[in-house]
Amino acid sequence: MTAGQSLSAIVAASAPLGEEFQAKMRESLAKPWVHLPPSPTKRDTYEIFPGAGGARPFGLMTFRDDLASSRALAGLATLMVTFAAVPPERSFDRWEEDTGVFSNGILEAGRFLHDDYVIDHADGRTERIAALVNAIDSLGGAFFRYAMVSEFESSVQDAVLRGEAPSGKQLTETYLSLLRTYYGHEAGVIDVDEIFGREWITNRVSFISFEMLNFPLAAAAAASLVEKARAGDGSARSAFLHALGRGEIDLSSELLKNAGVDLATPGPYEAVARRMNDLIARLERQVDSGQ
Repeated sequence: MTAGQSLSAIVAASAPLGEEFQAKMRESLAKPWVHLPPSPTKRDTYEIFPGAGGARPFGLMTFRDDLASSRALAGLATLMVTFAAVPPERSFDRWEEDTGVFSNGILEAGRFLHDDYVIDHADGRTERIAALVNAIDSLGGAFFRYAMVSEFESSVQDAVLRGEAPSGKQLTETYLSLLRTYYGHEAGVIDVDEIFGREWITNRVSFISFEMLNFPLAAAAAASLVEKARAGDGSARSAFLHALGRGEIDLSSELLKNAGVDLATPGPYEAVARRMNDLIARLERQVDSGQ
């Protein structure tokens, strides 16, 4: 999939967000907004920066003509449109507190819509199965995996507050126990080898800021926003174009509540479960069909 093909799919995938959003997306994508070619000075991750001083938002990523790149670009393009809708005289007040949950939720929603579009427009059963597996794996990583990492960090913090200093061996044992719980090791769902207990070492920002906690919250918000937007909910659709920069303080909890998504209630997390169950059911039907 080329970048051009990806962008066409991204615009089409945004239809559930309404005609106004699609028009704004076409308008924004027609202008310079992202740097895609490979560069030795780029990080492996991708970024989109809000506009400042009248400048437009701008993104950085490396596009590699594959599904992962297209999915990443979908998130950037969706968030870019939301950022571009911020009035030029406004700034992102108190960005350091928790607005990352809202913005990451918008980004994740763009990726969910992209996943759905790719699944629905797959060229045959094999391609559809691959798209479904990718969507399931991506949702598992965005929600369940980061929730587990956050629980791991919380357990370490509790130990420190008790005056204990966990050793590397103890951290590995704690992490392995969580892995086995989340993946159903004891129930025989999947065998988690002991070597994976050391994976905690690879987490980039553990024990610093609970940054990973943003991502499962954002995934829950995204699942709920997409579900509501598909149903024609005006408040949910408005979150993508008419939320940031309107009030004196842009706090995720309030922005999402205005869109009908309250992260302090079971609703958004039930939306994640519904999305995961639906993807799994669709995958099972494809596998069982044998066609």
